[in-house]
Order: sequence, then structure tokens, then C-alpha cells
Amino acid sequence: MQTVELPFTTLEIHDFYVIGRTKEGVNLCIDDHLQVIDTVNQYLTPPYAFIVDEVNSYSIDFPVMQHIRNDMNISCIGVVYYREATRKSLEVGTMEINKPVFFSNDLNTVTNWVEKKIAF
Repeated sequence: MQTVELPFTTLEIHDFYVIGRTKEGVNLCIDDHLQVIDTVNQYLTPPYAFIVDEVNSYSIDFPVMQHIRNDMNISCIGVVYYREATRKSLEVGTMEINKPVFFSNDLNTVTNWVEKKIAF
């Protein structure tokens, strides 16, 4: 596992997935997202999964969700939530991604789900 610090997020890069923890108050725009994708592609060979660890409160611009939907390198998304309002808002936001998405309030549960989904 390697940790990469970007100005707006911390990435934990594992063998076949990434855990992202976006910083408090960030508005994640498409340029930020593309920087994440470029960074991940330096370490992982697609397809890979994303785990979003929602420890902080931040917003995601709609073009980011569109990019995730169309990015064939991203196989699935796991979301760790700590507040029920976060889960509800992300469930709505991820409805049209057309990729497997799993929600839990436990990082180990999400990690296990992702590992099963991307097992070759």
C-alpha cells in the first residue's frame, strides 16, 4: 500500500483499488478528479475500484459523476459513510453511474466487497 497526498485528498493505493479521503470543505471539480485518475493510473493497471471514505464533508461537481460513469477503468465503487445524510445524498448521486456501488458504515465491509468484485 502506498499513500499519495494531493492538495485536496489523500489516496491509499492498494493492489487493485484506491481508498480516497477528500479533505473537509472541498468542492471536488473535474480537474481535481482527473488529477486523481492520472495519479491512480501511475500506480495501478485497470480495471480498478474506488473506495470513497467519507470521513469529511465535501461536494462533488456533476461532471465528476459523468466521468466516473464513462470511465471504463473504474470497475466498481465502494462508499464508507459516517452520517445517514451522506449515505442518502450519495445514493442519489450514484444512481446513474451504471457501475456496481456498495454502501456501508464500515471500511472493512466495503473493502471486502470491493475485493470480491474485482477478484480475477
